[in-house]
Amino acid sequence: MRRTVLFYWVCGFTLLGIIVMWGVLSYILRLWLFVAAATCDLQMRDTVLMLGVPVDSRTADGETSLMIAARSGCRTHVWEFIRRGADVNATDNRGVTPLYNAAEVGDAMTVKKLLQSGAHPNSASKTWRTTPLMRAAVGGHIQVVRELLAAGADPSMKDSLGRTALDYAKRGAYPEHRIIEQLLQRAVRERSKTGR
Repeated sequence: MRRTVLFYWVCGFTLLGIIVMWGVLSYILRLWLFVAAATCDLQMRDTVLMLGVPVDSRTADGETSLMIAARSGCRTHVWEFIRRGADVNATDNRGVTPLYNAAEVGDAMTVKKLLQSGAHPNSASKTWRTTPLMRAAVGGHIQVVRELLAAGADPSMKDSLGRTALDYAKRGAYPEHRIIEQLLQRAVRERSKTGR
């Protein structure tokens, strides 16, 4: 009787230990994927993905590896994550998307790739209701603004304070902001003509 109880007691703790260790290992591997996405480490990314970590794993803030790579300017990672089926319209806890991150840092090539892969150009964050177009406008990212407008981004959308992308561009002090103002004004005129 004592042996049976001891056997079940040891097996129970061993099984519990295996489950706990698997959870810890899974957490560490996901963490490595996020580090690889932030640092553009190809070898770490490939190793972690080869070990079966889901490409759409999330951080505590709800960010995916694609969001981190887009914000970090790691284009090869963005391309690979999309190829592996990453959700290009995933949102984090603040409602931010990979497209929002790429527009904010001014990475026109990543913006174009995300749009070609089905990213919604008018997605707005939850907190301030800002759009990728607004972030690109305030950052002075001319080519990103062009890509977003070509993909159908609405220049008349308003954030939670009633500001449009044009208002964001007017806040900028660099020559790029004047060009963006002209692009946005033209887009607003064209949309009003077509009724979109």
